Amino acid sequence: MKRRLDVGTVIVLMLLVATVTWLVAQWQTTEAYNRQIERTMRESKEFEKVKRAKEYIESSFVGSWDEEKLLDGAVRGMMASLGDQWSGYLNAEDFQDHKASMDNRFVGIGVSVMYDHDTGGICIVEVYNNSPALDADLRALDIIVSVNGLPVSGMEYLVAVETVRGEANTPVMIGIYRPSDDRTFEIELIRREVNVESVRSRILEGDIGYIRIRNFERGTDIAFSEAVTNLRLAGVRGIIFDVRNNPGGLKQVMLPMLNLVLPEGLVMFQSREKGGQMQQEISEGEGIELPMMVIINDRSYSAAEFFAAALKEHGLAELAGEPTTGKGYAQVPIELPDGSGIILSTAEYFTPMGVSLADAEGLTPDYTVRLTEEEAAMFYVLEPGEDRQIVRAYDVLMRKAGAIEAASDTGDGGDAGGDAGGGEGDAGDN
Repeated sequence: MKRRLDVGTVIVLMLLVATVTWLVAQWQTTEAYNRQIERTMRESKEFEKVKRAKEYIESSFVGSWDEEKLLDGAVRGMMASLGDQWSGYLNAEDFQDHKASMDNRFVGIGVSVMYDHDTGGICIVEVYNNSPALDADLRALDIIVSVNGLPVSGMEYLVAVETVRGEANTPVMIGIYRPSDDRTFEIELIRREVNVESVRSRILEGDIGYIRIRNFERGTDIAFSEAVTNLRLAGVRGIIFDVRNNPGGLKQVMLPMLNLVLPEGLVMFQSREKGGQMQQEISEGEGIELPMMVIINDRSYSAAEFFAAALKEHGLAELAGEPTTGKGYAQVPIELPDGSGIILSTAEYFTPMGVSLADAEGLTPDYTVRLTEEEAAMFYVLEPGEDRQIVRAYDVLMRKAGAIEAASDTGDGGDAGGDAGGGEGDAGDN
């Protein structure tokens, strides 16, 4: 015989469940509130020094001061204290310019730059077409040593770069050191909007495809896909990817590019955020069944290095050129309430095989070819046949393509791998 519950018992049970649920919710709310109070008290104590300094400035400083600049300076100092050259603070105007540059357009003088470790200045690695810099005869390897009279070596790198930029149709005074002439001079330029052509391609003699990748900012993946497709339709026998003087860019742009050239199932890239697990990105593409080479140099950074590393580690391409510097941290732009922002290193990047390029100090080419200063200064105007790094990559690729085609003609599978004569110290290296 089944036991029945009367209405009173059911009501009591329902009230009991409701009471327990309410108590649990109250406990969770109280715990969250206490944690918030503790956090607020901790932050209040941590920033007491800043608060006190600001109070003394307000009450006692005899000179004039600007509160916005004061707060900018406080955040800028905080970022500088991290000791990470890739992290920094940008005021509202500079931060908006930085966001625009991620779309391959910006207002400035029209140059691509890198940090110069030797001088602490800004090294020009490319002068764009239809730009103020080109009109002023600035050249690759010129070093920007001052902006509006202020030495660049005393600024954070990102701040110095953004100081060169500014509003359209405004002047900026640039101090230039030209190593090729061993002289320093100043020149005034008028800023204007400059569009960047991030991918260029052509077919070299012998039906070898060549793709120059300038950066990995927005739109580069689309342009890259078009370039690869056009070269394949043209029937090229191999492809050279040139990522020299490439400052890197966005992971979400690099991954579709690797997905296009790597066969399905291969690890393209690995990353780890603070306190997190290693994350792997796996290719879903068909890959390019052609011999490939990648040209690198000491100004191939970040995404450019990881693009090259993925092809090399999977045995799909060899590297020619010069060792890279190694940049294993990823930065994200974070906008603050007033429109300013910080650029903060938030993740570690690793090659498909789990190598940190920061720890490994970059990539070492299979075929080392060092350009002279004069050759490097003419980097963007040299024809492929005059550029010894392209010539080396081309020669290796021609031999690879010839070997594959000969093996195909004889029915032998052959070896599409590395060239036997290559490597560090190979004849003709400098």
